[in-house]
Amino acid sequence: MVLYTPASRVRYGQAGMEAKILQSVAEANTAMQNSQIQAQFSLVHMGEVAYTESGSMSVTLTALQRTTDGVNAPRIRPCSGPSCPMPVVRPSG
Repeated sequence: MVLYTPASRVRYGQAGMEAKILQSVAEANTAMQNSQIQAQFSLVHMGEVAYTESGSMSVTLTALQRTTDGVNAPRIRPCSGPSCPMPVVRPSG
């Protein structure tokens, strides 16, 4: 699951953001194959969440886990085993 913020959508456009996500999954799978690792990433969900970026990855990761005042990723898709959300945030600077 990959979640993106409104700021990322504004910067890249929805189609651009989704293309970047799909490209990243494909590149990660190519890296696994080239490394002869018997694993593959599967994109189970991608979507925008109402979250204002803090500029701190630790704050963002905490917000992903919260069910009350954060992004509430567990509501979108419960995290179990390797199926956990990955944030995509606008680079600072």
